[in-house]
Order: sequence, then C-alpha cells, then structure tokens
Amino acid sequence: MALAQDVSELLEAHKIRKYIVLENFHYLESGVQETLAYDLRIFQDRHIIFIILGIWREANRLIQFNGDLLDRISEVPVEPWGIDDFEKVIEKGSKLLNVNFFEVRKQLISGSFDSIGVVQEICKYCCFDAGVDETSDKLVTISQNNLDVALQKKSKEYGVRHIRNFEAFVDIARKTSNQSGKPSLAFPYYFIKLLLTHDFEEIEKGLSRATLLKEIRNIHHRENDVRSGDLGAFLHNITQHQISKKIQPPFVDYDRGGKMLKIIDSSLYFFLRHCNRKDILDDIPNPIDNE
Repeated sequence: MALAQDVSELLEAHKIRKYIVLENFHYLESGVQETLAYDLRIFQDRHIIFIILGIWREANRLIQFNGDLLDRISEVPVEPWGIDDFEKVIEKGSKLLNVNFFEVRKQLISGSFDSIGVVQEICKYCCFDAGVDETSDKLVTISQNNLDVALQKKSKEYGVRHIRNFEAFVDIARKTSNQSGKPSLAFPYYFIKLLLTHDFEEIEKGLSRATLLKEIRNIHHRENDVRSGDLGAFLHNITQHQISKKIQPPFVDYDRGGKMLKIIDSSLYFFLRHCNRKDILDDIPNPIDNE
C-alpha cells in the first residue's frame, strides 16, 4: 500500500495524466493480482486511470479481490466475435490479396472457435498452400484441399506448445499426504486425462465442478479418495499452478462464482479438435505407474 501511495504521489507531482496500461494481467500470480486490486483504489483517489488487459472467465474478478472497487471500474469484454465480424476480416484480406474464400468460409469460421487469431492464421496457411504470398495477378479460389492442408499444418504448429504445456501441467512428483501417508491424488494428471478423453462438445461448453468431480472419479485409480473439497482446492489454485509451471499464457481458468471451468486459449480448442488425443495421452507419464 505504501508503494502505491509513493508511486501515485510521484505521478501526480510530475503531472502525468496519461492512461496506464497493464497488459497480460492474467500472467501475474493471484497474490500480485489481489495486491494490485487494492492499489487501484489508492490510484483512483488521485484520479489516475488504469486500463487492465487480461483473459479470464470470472465476471468482476478485480471486485472479487477488492469490494471497494464496486461501481468504480468498468469491464469491457472484447468477445465474443460474431460471424459477421469474421466475414468482414476475411473479405478485407481477400480483396487485398485477390483471393476467394467463398467455398470454405463457413467451415473455416466454425472451426476457429470464435478466435479471430485462429481465423487469420488458417486464412494465411490456406493462401500459402494455394501459392499466394502476395497480391495475386488473377483471382485465386481457396479450395477444400487448401483448407484441409491449412488445418493440419496449424494443428501441428499449435501442438508443439500445447503438448509441452500438458507435460508441464502434470505433476508427477511422488508426494505423500501429511495426514495419511498415501500418494497424492495427482489431480493435474487426471485433469489432463479428462481433457484428452472427455466428449469434446462438453469441454467446449465448459465443465462444472460437479461434472469434474464425477468424471475424475470415473477415471481415477483411487476413486473413493477423491473428495469434493480436494478437487475444489485444486480448481481454486489452477491458475497459480499454471504460472508456477511457467505455462504462459494459462490455457484454462476456473470461475469460482459460477463453479465452471473453461479453456481460455482458443488455439487449444482448435488443437483438441484436430489432434489424436489418445496418442498424446499415451505419451504423458502416468503417476500410478510409480506406485
């Protein structure tokens, strides 16, 4: 608090009235996010305005950290993008490059999971496969084959990062409980296993805490030891777990208010849709092999 007071006084002394932007706020540890939420109140008293950019599924996350921010901050969601928005982006690029995406436009958009970044990347690889890397002299029509090649290449590219994240996320250390002396429940491993085995459409909608408890018990080697409280502790710390494993940005977030877990990285949806999930799971170390 003292540091925030000192910084705000310095900004005021130098008559700095520009907006201060904090980008990638979700990269910060939860404790740091909470501290900043309290500091914002001090800055606001001196009319210093912050713009905070981050990815999470909880509504009013900063207010949950500091109730004093109620009615003092405004959330501005940048999603979801509508189909019309995606079509406008594709149309603008098509005119610049002299290409036609009409045959594959709908499939391309539906397979990008509401991510403009994924749309742009797939369009780029479609053009490359069609031999277009600059404005074409004649109109080039993007075919289904171009799209199939683009999907395959992009899935492979995304896979390098996501598989590495899965491996980092899984805690295979053989820790024991202080109370029971039993091996840990290895929730990180079973969570990743669930992502790689559960119905994709259900994952896309989001998984409730009740569903996670039921499904993890179904696949756990010690199902009777899986308690709701233990799962809750894991979910509440899932962002911190990713940060501690140097997974940047985090790929999943848990909404405590709605008790819902959702993937927040659209490229992971894309990868899970197009990869061989069984092959990936087979390569992830299974903690029960060491018991």
